[in-house]
Parts: sequence; structure tokens; C-alpha cells
Amino acid sequence: MTTEHFHVKVDHLPDCGRCGARTFLMARYPHSWDNRAGEAVNGYRETALCPICHYDQPEAHELLIRLQNSPDAGAEVIASCAGLVAAWIEAERQRQVDPVALERELAAWHAGEL
Repeated sequence: MTTEHFHVKVDHLPDCGRCGARTFLMARYPHSWDNRAGEAVNGYRETALCPICHYDQPEAHELLIRLQNSPDAGAEVIASCAGLVAAWIEAERQRQVDPVALERELAAWHAGEL
């Protein structure tokens, strides 16, 4: 696990961008990649924890259970789950884009199907 800092937001959250469900928290963390020239591009990535989309993700499961049992989760609840939050964020940091799914979605978008 990295030692970089991340920011967790628990109020005024967006709905899930994939399924539209109410999200439980939003994490903002450092993210980088190499561009086509091979140069590092540094920035930040944000990911919302969705009870539907992340349910089967092992790193999110226990965190989701705890947050579902605390519907008004504030900073105190998040702090008590800090290890679970950090494990989920690290799993999200390591997640890569599926190039086949991306091409399929891009083709559907070009065809006006999205």
C-alpha cells in the first residue's frame, strides 16, 4: 500500500456515474500514467463508493456493510473505518481500464447507442 495522502468526502456526494445509486463516500487520490510519448502525467483521480457497483469487490465489501449500518456516516464513522477505506482506495488505484470494454463502449458511443 502506498503512503500517499488521499481525501475522503462524505457529504454532498454525486450519485454513481455508472448506475445512478446513492454513493457512500468519494475518495480523491494521486494518480499518474505515462502518455504516448512515455512521459509521466501526474494528477488526481476521484472514485465514489457505490453499494451496487462495488458490492462484489472484496476490498469494498466490509466497508460497504459498515457504512450501510451507519446511513448518516460522518467523519467519525469514516475515521473508525480508516483501514478499510485505505484498502479500498488502494484497490481502486490499481484497477486498470479494460481495453476491450473501452473499445466496445467507444464504438457504441460513435454509433449513437449511448
